[in-house]
Amino acid sequence: MDIIKEKEYLKRTIDVITENVHDLEVSAEKFGDDLLKRRAEIWDSTYEIDETEQSTLETGAQLEGDAYLNTYLRKNVLERQSNSPYWGRVNYTPNGMANEDLYIGL
Repeated sequence: MDIIKEKEYLKRTIDVITENVHDLEVSAEKFGDDLLKRRAEIWDSTYEIDETEQSTLETGAQLEGDAYLNTYLRKNVLERQSNSPYWGRVNYTPNGMANEDLYIGL
């Protein structure tokens, strides 16, 4: 693989990472908004609902908080990896077949 093809592959890889980071940012914003709404609902209805409903709302808020955190952490990992998305390539030619480039890393 010549240097031009290698640069094209790297650009495509970084473009995919950038797109995924954007998608995760959108998801994180939605999860954050949903979490804030859920917390406001819990706060506003504390005296109007029974313990079971309260527990259900709090469990939902916890799940939304977990989803937000996981999305945020994944986004951070991808942002760090975008500077060096892969660190190696192996040129592999199985018995008489076409050459295959295997990338090691992301």
